[in-house]
Amino acid sequence: MKKVYFSVVLILFVPLFLFSQNVLFSPQRGFFSSPFQLSLTSSIGGTIRYTKDGSAPTATSGTMYTGPISITTTSVIRAIAYNGTTTTAVMTHTYLFVDDIVKQPATIAGWPNTTYALGAGTAAAVHDYEMDPDVVNNAAYNAQLKEGLKEIPTLSIVMNKDDFWAMYDGESEFPTSAEIIYPKTPSQNEQFNCGIESHSHLRLKRSMRLVIKAAYFPNSLQSKIFKNAPLNSSNAPEVFTRAKIVLRAGNNRSWARNWNPDRTCYTRDQWYRDALIDISGVGSHGTFMHLYINGIYWGLYNPAERLDAGFESQNMGGSYADWMAFSEDGVRSGDATRFNYLNSTMVAKDMTDMANYEELKQYLDVTNYSDYIIGTWMTGMTDWPNNNYSGGNRNNPAGPVKFYGWDCEWSWDISNGSNNGAWVHPAFRN
Repeated sequence: MKKVYFSVVLILFVPLFLFSQNVLFSPQRGFFSSPFQLSLTSSIGGTIRYTKDGSAPTATSGTMYTGPISITTTSVIRAIAYNGTTTTAVMTHTYLFVDDIVKQPATIAGWPNTTYALGAGTAAAVHDYEMDPDVVNNAAYNAQLKEGLKEIPTLSIVMNKDDFWAMYDGESEFPTSAEIIYPKTPSQNEQFNCGIESHSHLRLKRSMRLVIKAAYFPNSLQSKIFKNAPLNSSNAPEVFTRAKIVLRAGNNRSWARNWNPDRTCYTRDQWYRDALIDISGVGSHGTFMHLYINGIYWGLYNPAERLDAGFESQNMGGSYADWMAFSEDGVRSGDATRFNYLNSTMVAKDMTDMANYEELKQYLDVTNYSDYIIGTWMTGMTDWPNNNYSGGNRNNPAGPVKFYGWDCEWSWDISNGSNNGAWVHPAFRN
């Protein structure tokens, strides 16, 4: 009995011991207005190495720490300590200086100025890093701009620069550090390791995904990224075991596109998803954050839960394997037997027969579907229903298909209006 007890204690102690082996930063991540000296200390003694370029230091790479580091401008510092065979985890802290951020130059040494298509004909633009000087240098906006950078949370992505561009211009997943910085409540700041991959079409301002899975940490991630959102925070998840968070760039309605500058608006899709959560109780939670890549300001982004089996399990219970998820591109994961039956045999039955209708309700959440249809009709979403739909169902235990709202940025346009009553999408008129 004593042997079993000791084994249990050891199993519980080892993760806590490993977790306590860190490099300590003083001061910690956040916003600063004047230069300071950064001190690093190790809980295991030994040697500390650090980097300033986003790459992860090792016991054989990085600058050896010999004394306080002078931080005079926006910086990302990653550090590791080693003592014999014992090595700490890599720790990452971002330090932001607003006065320098607004003066970010168009060209940054070592960072490419790639030309990207704008999505309309042959139009293209060079990716530069400068904030519009007409705004920055305008007395009417300068103070407001600086305050705006601290008005909402910041998401700082720190990683190997070459890995970032291989991801941004490609399709591969790479490891990264993600920090969420709350300028007004720094006690809520958090950091976690995860993966990052591209999400949208290749554009000047591209959407990306944070990948949360066991490869990056042994246990579930606890994060308040959506619990601290301004809307629907009470029912938002804060434990993530296997999930993806989409960093939505506002593609079709952002300043990085040239075909509709008069319609640039970041809030349409977030409003739609929040509205469907209010109506039906389920949907992709989201928020808004300023995004930085290795300390370089990247723009306003909209982190949101990706609609997959991870989203379903963390919002509606069960495990990842219990759920099936689909989109317009097909089945994303899970057993689609029930969905296929609904989509073929079931829809061909006569729904005026109550027995058929009762069977339908076993395969389709009729209330959820009605809420989804009415809510989406109301927005007049243009590239739907043959595009931008998502859903899924639980297979263990067996449950009906639910639909979830997504990608409603192309909406509320006058071309889909009606002067003779409520607008109904043409696909539903017959």
